[in-house]
Amino acid sequence: MVTSSVYDPAAILAAAADTLDFTRPVAVMLIAAIHCVQDDDEALSIVGHLMDACPPGSYLAITHATSDFSPGQVGQMNQLMNESAMAEKRVTRDRAGVARLFGDYELVEPGLVRAPEWRPDTEIEAASPCGLWGGIARKSS
Repeated sequence: MVTSSVYDPAAILAAAADTLDFTRPVAVMLIAAIHCVQDDDEALSIVGHLMDACPPGSYLAITHATSDFSPGQVGQMNQLMNESAMAEKRVTRDRAGVARLFGDYELVEPGLVRAPEWRPDTEIEAASPCGLWGGIARKSS
């Protein structure tokens, strides 16, 4: 397994085990986090390692930066952020790239959508500008 200088799944799981009971379903929440892992294979490996430690009935929540909605603006913003970032660089993935992170897990309705469209309280909330894909999936086996 590839390990990231940013996210070491074994260390994350060891720290989480101090609080969580991994014999019962848990939620792995990668909220605006996995886009700090630039290599696709490494990102998949990290998600896989974390979810392998979780029993069936557990959930995986991901929000991830994308340039799908406004490529020019997001590309410029990412370039500026990455040039000024002292540690982690941010990478955007398209919808298909983010969907791959969920593997074979069953996406919960409404599926993988723009983050504000994931069960919004109002239409105004759903229409708010956002450069993130978001979804939640359930591990069934």
